[in-house]
Amino acid sequence: MNSCTGSSSVVVSQPAALNLSTVVSNVVCNGGTTGAINLTVSGGTPGYIYSWSNGSSNEDISGLIAGTYTVTVTDANTCTGTTSSLVTPSTAINLSTFVTNVACNGASTGAVNLTVSGGTPGYTYNWSNGSSNEDLTALPGGTYTVTVTDVNNCTAITNATVTQSAPILLNFIPVNGTCNASNGSITVIPSGGTPNYTFQWNTGQTSQVITGLAAGTYTVTVTDAAGCTVSSNTTVGNTGSPLATLINTINVSCNGGANGSLDISVAGGTPAYNYLWSTGAITQDVSGLSAATYTVTITDQNFCVGIFSFRFHSHKQ
Repeated sequence: MNSCTGSSSVVVSQPAALNLSTVVSNVVCNGGTTGAINLTVSGGTPGYIYSWSNGSSNEDISGLIAGTYTVTVTDANTCTGTTSSLVTPSTAINLSTFVTNVACNGASTGAVNLTVSGGTPGYTYNWSNGSSNEDLTALPGGTYTVTVTDVNNCTAITNATVTQSAPILLNFIPVNGTCNASNGSITVIPSGGTPNYTFQWNTGQTSQVITGLAAGTYTVTVTDAAGCTVSSNTTVGNTGSPLATLINTINVSCNGGANGSLDISVAGGTPAYNYLWSTGAITQDVSGLSAATYTVTITDQNFCVGIFSFRFHSHKQ
C-alpha cells in the first residue's frame, strides 16, 4: 500500500495601510489668510482622492485662516484615512497709549507714550506727524495716528488725541472815577483755562476787584490753576469836576448902581448842573448886580463841586 501525500499554500496579501502626514504653515499676521497645509500620503493603493473640511479636493491647501482642517483620503480600493491639522494665528499686535495733554492753550507740551505687544518684534513706527519714534513729545493739541509694523510686515493702527485747555479770556468792568478823585475801580472776570485764578495788577494789588483808581491804564496778569498766564489791560477814566468860564460881563453902569450881570459857560463834570450863587441865585447866569465879587458853587449829577469867583466894577460917575 502506498502512502503518498502532497501539500500546497496560498498567500493572501493586503496593501499597506494609508499613512497621512502634514506640514503646517501657520498664519503670519493675526487675522490673515497665509496659512497652508502640505499633505503627504503613502500606503494604500494610489491614486488618492482628497476631501478637506473646507471643501477643497486638492492634496495640499493654502490661503488659510487660522483653524482646524480635516482631510479624508480615499485610495483606489476605497480605503480611507483621516487626519486633522491645526493652523494657528500669530499673536495680534496690541497698541495702547498714554496721553499727556497740553496744559496751556497754544503751547506744545503734549505727549503720547505708546506701548506695543504681540506680533513679532522688532517694530517700526510711522506717525501721522512724520515721527518714526515709539513715543511722541512736545506736541500741540491734535489727533495723532501711528502705524506699527512688525518684522513680518504685520501692521496695527491706533490714534491718540492730545487735548488742550481753553484759552484764558479776560472781561473787564471798569468804573470811571469822579470829581478828579482817585475813586475809580476795575473788576476783571476770567474764563477758560483751569480755575481757580490768581491776579497780579501793575498797582501791586492781587484781588479780582481793584479800587481807589485815578484815571489811567491798568494791567493785570491772570494765572490759572495749571500755571497758565495771560495779561491784558483796560483804562479807567474820570468825569472830573465842573468848570466855569466867564463869557460875558455887563458892568454896573453908574456908581452905586445894581444893573450888572454875569454870563458863564459850564463844561466838564457830568451834566446837568445845579448852581448856587453867593447872592442866593440858583440860575446859571445872574443879573441885577452891584459892583462886587460873586461866587458860584456848581454841582453836577455825580455831586462833584466846582467853586468859582467873579468880580467886576461899576462905572465911575
